[in-house]
Amino acid sequence: MNAETKIERWSIASRLSSLFLISTSLIILIATGYLYFFLQKTLDQQDILAIDEQVQMVVELANLHRSEPAEFLERFTEQSDPLILHRVQMRILDNREKVQYRSSNFKEGFVNFFEGSPAAEKITDLSDTLSSSVVPRRIRSRENGEFFFIYSTSLKFTPKNLAPQLWRLELVLDRTREETILYGYRIRVTLVLLTSLILVGFLSGFIVKKSVQPIRMITETAKSVSSANLGDRIETANLPIEVLELGQTFNQMLERLEESFARLSRFSSDIAHELRTPVNNIRGEIEVALAKQRTMDDYQKVMGSCLEECARLTQMISSLLFLAECELVDQKSVRARKLDTQALNITAEMELMKDFYEPIAFERGLDLSFEIDPGLTIFAERTLFQRALGNLIENALKYTPLGRKVLIRAQWVGEVHPGAIRFEVEDTGEGIEKMHLPHLFDRFYRVDASRSQINEGSGLGLPIVKTIAMIHGGKVSVESKVGAGSRFTIEFGPGSK
Repeated sequence: MNAETKIERWSIASRLSSLFLISTSLIILIATGYLYFFLQKTLDQQDILAIDEQVQMVVELANLHRSEPAEFLERFTEQSDPLILHRVQMRILDNREKVQYRSSNFKEGFVNFFEGSPAAEKITDLSDTLSSSVVPRRIRSRENGEFFFIYSTSLKFTPKNLAPQLWRLELVLDRTREETILYGYRIRVTLVLLTSLILVGFLSGFIVKKSVQPIRMITETAKSVSSANLGDRIETANLPIEVLELGQTFNQMLERLEESFARLSRFSSDIAHELRTPVNNIRGEIEVALAKQRTMDDYQKVMGSCLEECARLTQMISSLLFLAECELVDQKSVRARKLDTQALNITAEMELMKDFYEPIAFERGLDLSFEIDPGLTIFAERTLFQRALGNLIENALKYTPLGRKVLIRAQWVGEVHPGAIRFEVEDTGEGIEKMHLPHLFDRFYRVDASRSQINEGSGLGLPIVKTIAMIHGGKVSVESKVGAGSRFTIEFGPGSK
């Protein structure tokens, strides 16, 4: 368990360096092993060809004089020494194990190699690795450690008027030079391998350290992040492509955090300001009432005024709770709120809206009209739908000057956005400057704070409209021109028709 935990805590640089070192070592080992095997195979083949050449020379001469062994021996003795290679030692024994020929370089000690003496150690039988008809054995002398190839074959003679005779040809090839070459190669390969491992170890550590430098830079940036420096970003211009996405994702996270902190800061400031006004009003009313003895009517007026301020606070708190309920903490989706949806007949709903808001519009001297496509149905939670559309209509009636028009439009836009219905609330009021449009749906945002106080606005109506649209899979937007009026649009998503 401890060993596994220790390995798991290795740094990326250590793991990459180790893997690089191991893989490089294996490649070098396989390459040098293959070269060694190829060299050994080549030297063996050359020596076997040398033995095969000598054997073929003797066998061909024996075949020419198969019936006359003595003549074969005479001919062979005359021409053998000049033809025998210096590294090949040879002797020929007759059928009585009597030596009939021995090359000048054939040593007495070689006899033990063929007689199975303990003075010779069999190293390798090459019968499984060579394709030649001559298959020697590799022998090492126990006396001096020298290596040899030995080979033995029969020579058949059929003398006239005599029984057939089997003579034996024995050859020994000195392998000391080849074994010295192979030994030297093994030493050099070992030195090269060790040197390569050391160099690769240093180089891999240096290369990997440079390669993970961007990750360390991202780590250092992450460690330094606090609420005071959320504006810092990772420089992604020189990041390698493998960590570029990580850097960009981290920057995006910082942007979201910065935006959230800024929104939280504004929210805290705004809510403190919004709560302070009604609380101060209540306190002022009570202080004035308690300053001296008053009549019952005066006290009732004060209590009525305090009740109005309490109602305003209650409405504001309810709106904030609603917005908080509809938003997830991790901001993955604001559609997490469970909706009690039902099929709503838009024509019927608009008639209710018309009956409710027409008296208000008439009282304020405004022309309120409705344009509704026939047969529209929307799947939504009825109270939320009425609240969202009602907030837009109330705002239009509230900020449109006397004698102007307010138009409510409902239309199917399935051709552009499949299954969607769009509601537009258009007024001919004063309009809103372009600089304010991106912030209209932020909490407590007001185009004109003084005007909002006069109209008793809390700055939460439009954020509520936006949230209701989003939890129904829709969206909101606004278009406005100063002096011409504004058009607020709320679109409900698929499931409508």
